[in-house]
Parts: sequence; C-alpha cells; structure tokens
Amino acid sequence: MKDRVDALMTLDDHTCVDAPLKVYLVSRALTHGRNHKGMPRWTQIVDRIGVLLTDLSHEAWRDSDRGAQALATMPQQVSSLDQLTAALRAEPSTLPVEVLEWLSDHLLYCAGPPYATTWEK
Repeated sequence: MKDRVDALMTLDDHTCVDAPLKVYLVSRALTHGRNHKGMPRWTQIVDRIGVLLTDLSHEAWRDSDRGAQALATMPQQVSSLDQLTAALRAEPSTLPVEVLEWLSDHLLYCAGPPYATTWEK
C-alpha cells in the first residue's frame, strides 16, 4: 500500500507527459485486467464474500461470532447472495450506501488482501 501511495504522490513531479496519473492508472488497469473494479483480484474477493456468507464458521472470520453478526446485520436491500455477488461483479458502485458500509464493516477485511492470509493456505 505504501508503494502505491508513494507512486501516486510523486506523479505531480513528472513533467514528461501531460497526464501522469492517467498513464499510471492505464498501466495498472492493463496489468490487472478490466474486472478488478479498482481492487486487484476483485472477482476472487467477491467469491470469498459468497463463501463467508454461506459458511459462518469459516476461519477467515477470525472471531467465532463475527459471521453470525454480519448475517444478522445484513441490510434489507440485499435480497439474496446471488443478487449481491452479481452486483459486486458488475457495478458495485450502484449498491446502496448501507450495503457498501456493511460490506466494508464486516466482509472486506476478511475476504480481501492483504489481510486475508487464511485464504492463501
């Protein structure tokens, strides 16, 4: 993360191209593909969210009651797991703020790198 922040901070100093941020972002997108929605390995993270919501005892939850808590506080706007994962894959920015906050509070830490070391086993 520090490397990315440093790279972005130093882009203002570059004068050899008109839009250094655009060059940087295009190269990142080409490296990671177009389906990462701003986060490399996004489709894998969405798959992990599905696993976590169907397996409340999965070791990635870290705390034994965290999965049940996440499920109990799932916003009403989430009609089904299939609907949620489809929206996350296609257009996560269209999800209601409540759903995005819930995902951030309960699932992204457990499902996404660099924190989800249990998935690498």
